[in-house]
Amino acid sequence: MALDFSKFLDVDIDAIPKTLPSVPGGHFFATIQSWKGAERDYDKATGGPKTPVVEISFKFTGADSDVEDDDQAQKSIGKLATKDYNLADGSGQTMLRNLAEDTLGLDVKGLHFSDVLDALKGQEVKVFNNPRAGKEEGQFYTNITKVLSATS
Repeated sequence: MALDFSKFLDVDIDAIPKTLPSVPGGHFFATIQSWKGAERDYDKATGGPKTPVVEISFKFTGADSDVEDDDQAQKSIGKLATKDYNLADGSGQTMLRNLAEDTLGLDVKGLHFSDVLDALKGQEVKVFNNPRAGKEEGQFYTNITKVLSATS
């Protein structure tokens, strides 16, 4: 059976929102879902080299009291967000070690870095979202700028 596209295409343009709702700013409780190695083309405009990163995925489980838009906050629960940690300059490894040891209290002495990343999976944290404006008017992206203890 072929998909009927008419229900998607036969819509008054005024009924289509100009922007998609984004995750509001503020602190959210989250669970670390996974990690993966990736490359980012941060210097695309200048033709610079790609940057190796570890991408950590967070799943929002609730909003803290500083999130003002209650409706959007509730719609954000269950959504995934990611944060990149730069491996090229070593800062990403340091930040992730501090997250594991200092913030979450995990015993990581003697482990390899990949084992530390695996130990982060399933950990409960609090993240701060500072939405980043996109190129289009009214467009915002989730932008995790801090990862804290869930009890902070």
